[in-house]
Amino acid sequence: MSPAIDHFAPFIGFYADAKAKPPATAAIDGAQMPEPYRSLLVNDGDMTPTLEQFHRCKLHLQIMGRVHAGDEYRRQVLLLDPQNRPVEFGAIRIHLDVLLPAVQKLVLAGQRPLGGVLIEHSVPHRSSPSAYFSVIGDELINRALGVSKPCTLYGRCNTLTAKDGRVIAEVVEILPPHKI
Repeated sequence: MSPAIDHFAPFIGFYADAKAKPPATAAIDGAQMPEPYRSLLVNDGDMTPTLEQFHRCKLHLQIMGRVHAGDEYRRQVLLLDPQNRPVEFGAIRIHLDVLLPAVQKLVLAGQRPLGGVLIEHSVPHRSSPSAYFSVIGDELINRALGVSKPCTLYGRCNTLTAKDGRVIAEVVEILPPHKI
């Protein structure tokens, strides 16, 4: 798996909107990713329940940016724990036409992470990571994740597909540094 521009489209889109250059990423083989990132990222599970289990709490969503054009809805988000500490920074492109109107409404309301909405409303889907990477956070990522000095962060590019094979969403997920 090598990160290609297509995998990073949701992430790069927000940088393009801001006329800014995204940070460089480096492809990583999933087996080479250090723990706990490997356990959190290198799997076929949805990120929201994986992080909720790891952090032993419900997570909530903070939308940092959004663009809604027709059936495409992009958002830049943070997943936060109950103390408002960031546990994930992400960018997602959601194809609303794949979802039922009631689920679309919940997604657009922006109260819960997409994975949580899909699970809560029994929307059959599959999570398929397509690339794993490392990145030295830029000002945007570091500020969002509460990182005060440059460090290596880890993430994945993931695609959520419906039972019929249509793409529900493409996601770029970056985790904050883990203090061991």
